[in-house]
Amino acid sequence: MRKSDWFKALRNIASSESAASFAKSRRRHRRQPTSLSAEIRQALKASVVAEELEDRTLLSQLAGSPADYRYAFVANGSGNTVLRATLIADSTTSDVSGVNTITFTSSAASVRLVPPTAGNYTGGYASISSALTAASAGDTVVVGVGTFSENILVNKSLTLLGAQAGVKAAGTARSGGETTIDGTGGSSSFVVTIEADNVTIDGFKVELRNLARDGINTRAASSGRSNITLKNNWIYANLPSRTNSFNGIVFGEHTSNTPQSSSSVYASVRVERNYIDLISTSSNATPSSTSITGARGLVFTNMFRNGTAELVYSNLLVDDNTIYATYNSILQAQIRTRMTAATFTNNVIGNSRSGVNLPTLTAGSVFSNNIIEDIDCRTDYYSNQAGAVLGVVDSTVANNTFRRITGVAALVLSGGRSADATYYPPSANSTVSGNTITYNSNATVPSTVPYIAAVMLEPDTTSAAVNVGGVLVARLGGVQGVNANSITFSGNTIINSGSQSAVPAVPILQMSVGTRLNIANATPNVIEGTTLDAQTGTTSLYALANRIADSVDSAQLGTVVLRSGNIYVTENSTLPTVPATTSATAITPTTAPSIQRGLNSGAASDTINVQSGTYPDTSLTASTNNLTLNISTGVNATAGGAFSTGLTLGTGITSGSLAGDLGISLTGNTSANT
Repeated sequence: MRKSDWFKALRNIASSESAASFAKSRRRHRRQPTSLSAEIRQALKASVVAEELEDRTLLSQLAGSPADYRYAFVANGSGNTVLRATLIADSTTSDVSGVNTITFTSSAASVRLVPPTAGNYTGGYASISSALTAASAGDTVVVGVGTFSENILVNKSLTLLGAQAGVKAAGTARSGGETTIDGTGGSSSFVVTIEADNVTIDGFKVELRNLARDGINTRAASSGRSNITLKNNWIYANLPSRTNSFNGIVFGEHTSNTPQSSSSVYASVRVERNYIDLISTSSNATPSSTSITGARGLVFTNMFRNGTAELVYSNLLVDDNTIYATYNSILQAQIRTRMTAATFTNNVIGNSRSGVNLPTLTAGSVFSNNIIEDIDCRTDYYSNQAGAVLGVVDSTVANNTFRRITGVAALVLSGGRSADATYYPPSANSTVSGNTITYNSNATVPSTVPYIAAVMLEPDTTSAAVNVGGVLVARLGGVQGVNANSITFSGNTIINSGSQSAVPAVPILQMSVGTRLNIANATPNVIEGTTLDAQTGTTSLYALANRIADSVDSAQLGTVVLRSGNIYVTENSTLPTVPATTSATAITPTTAPSIQRGLNSGAASDTINVQSGTYPDTSLTASTNNLTLNISTGVNATAGGAFSTGLTLGTGITSGSLAGDLGISLTGNTSANT
């Protein structure tokens, strides 16, 4: 046998499963050249010692089960590195060294040890991957401080604990050091892949480098995934040269990486106390460059979408995270995907071109107590140009803070897509309460933003509105979207920073035609300094009506009710600049006020209040029963002339009233008037 063949055999022997397989291999090649025998014997001895260290197990078991303890690699009194197991119940400790596995008296599950990359711990697994390979379902893998440059696959139900398990991630190195997994950096690689149920990953730093695509990717087979917990992890990338997409945490892909015709459910997924911080150049996307580029923080995608297949995220919890990503912070795919009983709460979200995009929060979902900040869409055509676009059905948006948002709106209530109402329904039967929304806070407005609002109620959108691409230009002007009648809007505070005046800035832009948003509630809203309660004066209500964009300004908008049973019309009730919609359904600007639009905005028994000023109406017709037209002193039909136009009751209308300071006539349907 050639000398090189012997060394090849030695390498194979060194990677064998046991000393027995090594001995068998040695017997098979016992006719080796005698001049190599001493060298071979030395290599054999080293291999056997290494193999024995890898296979050693603690013989005196710890009491209880793995979940009864906290684990940390520490230096003991002699300066040696040991694994310290602290009993949670009474804080008593047990120090372990020289082993790779701890067993327990009350559990079949074990704890596998991957020691720190620095220190003098003897024994333990040499890599996270080798520990995962050796582990059984239900085991816990404890990893010490250091950097592990490997892509790991978790394909068993187990718990993976880093040095900072139980310590909230803060975006900087935590006391005691980090357990960093930075992968291989290979093209489109995942640093951590999860392909099992009942998995917890706690206390790591996951760093994307070079061409890696995802920090943590949880993939499913046809049955979906359940009971996945990702907590206290710092997920980081600073890749200024990257212009293609890369992601912090991803759910919803299939293990084969191809779209499926079977449905799937991701149930009881928990993302808690993580810090996601992804930085890229994120070059602007334009209509001629339609790829969605750059860093994305938390992605809920869908590969279970062919034919009638669907993906449902059920009982999802995203709590107490910081999510910063240059391109998009949180993104839910709008392709045959629904979220039921999902909770997004106590998160800090921002530093992005595009804000939160969650179009199907249904069945008791909650988006609450989040801070959405520093969203700057720039001229990015494929940004959602909002702090958050939320489609809420039977759900709640409460106690959030929106600040420093550059885009068309801080909060958009999604109008859905009528062509796909199951998976992209219009917002309805939901509560929006206690939110603090600061808007118009940037002095420079991108050319892609023709209009700014604190809150937008969106109309229907076209079937072309997929993912975040094209959402803005796919809005249909002059049609119904959000069911504003069923939205409870209360206790919100809207603040106009007044940083720019180049484009219109309004507290509420109501684009859902034929619906009425009532913002007069027992828990009053505070809109740009005006508290809407029973004591709010008429002058203040007229001033606020001037600020809100609704059906009094354009027949192609929906209605906003400032005081129950009242509509307010001023001579500034116009819409000279219009929000973006599809070109085929563009909203027509209005440059003159109209009392008639006020009448058309009324519901039965409403009073239409008209502030003093000049109005060009040549006739007025009531098309709703029991309206009262309240004309103030100083209302003129034309500049300098006395207002003399009467009110005509339209066909089928049997009652109406006139009030105010001017004696105008009531005509029409004289045989049926009351």
